[in-house]
Formats: sequence, structure tokens, C-alpha cells
Amino acid sequence: RDLHSFPTRRSSDLDGQSWVLHSYQVRDQLRLLLSDAQDAETGQRGFIITRQERFLAPYRASRARIQSDLDNFKALTVDNPDQQRRVPVLGNLIQDRFGALDFTLTQAQSGQTTPDQLLNALDQGRLKMDALRSEIAGAITEEESLLQQRIASRRVLETAEISATVEIGRASCRERV
Repeated sequence: RDLHSFPTRRSSDLDGQSWVLHSYQVRDQLRLLLSDAQDAETGQRGFIITRQERFLAPYRASRARIQSDLDNFKALTVDNPDQQRRVPVLGNLIQDRFGALDFTLTQAQSGQTTPDQLLNALDQGRLKMDALRSEIAGAITEEESLLQQRIASRRVLETAEISATVEIGRASCRERV
């Protein structure tokens, strides 16, 4: 048996650990995108109900963050062509969602909107949010699949390391006898 392969396995295991961590980071970034969109919705809803500007704080904060969060997702997934194809799709869905939020807020601020018009605008926004949620869910599912593959690969390496360690121990015991 080649005892020199053990360090290579060890470095592969460390690489496997970093890929597992990477998958968790990608999932977290996707959840941040969703959280930003939900925070914007919360601010919009609070303003529509109360007509008080202070309720727009979560909307404004998420609007300021969301492009950066999308850019971070893009940077994290530069190694994954499937996730990279999602970046412009997510960008368009985010733009559509914030466009609907802006339209509804403008309608509400004008004070000249009928309840039916406002309800229609909210329904359109909900459809856009549903599309964004669906795309993010697909991206998370894809990353979850990669995560499971990476965890399985790590387990194979760990099993090989344990077997190698046991074999080294046996060989060492035989040499002493």
C-alpha cells in the first residue's frame, strides 16, 4: 500500500470541506436576496396601511442592499454555469418586483387611488414576488443537491482515511512483532 497517498487524501478532504462551506454560503446569499425582497414588501405594506413614512425604512434599506447581495451571489457562483445563468433572471425578477413596489407606493402616496386599483397593483406585485420566490427556491434546491454530493464525497474520503489509518496501525503492529 502507498502510504504517501495519505497526505493527498488529507488535502482533498480539506478541499471538500471548503466546497461544503461554499454551498452553505451560496444558500445563505440566496436567502439574503429573498429576505431583502420580503423586507421591501413589509415596508410597502406598512406604509400602505398607515401612510407613515417611517414604515418605508425596511423598503429603503433592502433597496440599497439587494444589488450588492445579487452581486455577491454572482461572485460566489462563478464556478457554476447553471447558477450563473440564474443571475440575470434573478436580476430581472428583482427589478420587476421593485418596479411593482415603486408603482404601488406611488399610487398609495398620490392618495388618488381607488381601493380596487390598489388591490390590482398589490396582486401584480404578489405575482412578481411569487416568481422571484420560485427562482430563488430553484437555486437553493440546486445548491442543496450540490451540497449533498459534496457531503457524500467527503464521507468517502473520510472512510478512506480511516481505512488507511487502520492499515497503517496494523502494519506498524506487525513490524513490531
